[in-house]
Formats: sequence, C-alpha cells, structure tokens
Amino acid sequence: MRCVVWIAALGLCALSCARSSEPAASACRAPYASRPALESRIRRALESDPEAGPLLARAPADLALCFAPDGTGVVSGSTLLLNEAQSQAQLGARVAHLLHHVAHGQARTSGHAESADEAPAVALEARVRQRLASR
Repeated sequence: MRCVVWIAALGLCALSCARSSEPAASACRAPYASRPALESRIRRALESDPEAGPLLARAPADLALCFAPDGTGVVSGSTLLLNEAQSQAQLGARVAHLLHHVAHGQARTSGHAESADEAPAVALEARVRQRLASR
C-alpha cells in the first residue's frame, strides 16, 4: 500500500511541475501583444528616472505592458495599453504618465484632457520624455 501512495504522490508532483513550467497566460489581448524585450528596456530606463522610478516601484505586481501599432496609451486595470510605433523615450514617458494615474487610484483612463489628474500626468510625461531622450 505504501508503494501505491508513493507512486501516486510522485505522479501528482510530476503533474504539478509540468503545469508550473507552462508559460503564464498573457494579460495582453488582441490586437495588443506582450513585447518582453521592449518592456524590459522601458522598465530599466524608468527605474533610474527620479520621478518615474518611484511610480514603477509602487506599481501593482501584475502590471503588464501591452503593445499595438496603433495603441491608445491608456490604463485598463493593471494593464497599460501602448502604441508600439512610438520611440522608446516616448513609450517610457507614456508609461510614467499612466503610472501616475495608477498611483492616484485610477484603474481606467480615457486620455481625455478634462480629467482632473490629466494635467499633472501630461507634465510628468513631458519631463520624463525629455530625460529619456537625452540619454
């Protein structure tokens, strides 16, 4: 009987290990896609920025950056929807802008200038873009 239990336990362990090695489902939905290398470069650039770094550090652990050729640049839950046609400096600055909204409790943004928090986010984006572009 002990042998059967041991074999069953090994089978469950093997099944569990096989499942854990499967890639996690992407938070990005079509037409958006994950771009791990681009996301990594953006995150590294923002980590060293004096204003964007703290925002990135406070971002949700499940924050996802999703890219599309004509992306809108908005927050949707813990997903940032971005325009991959922009330069890396523009993308990094836009991420900082969107993280500003996230830090102020906005789980969804529309990009409308009428939003009370939009002016400070736009100003932050301009400052971060200038710093990133000068690197």
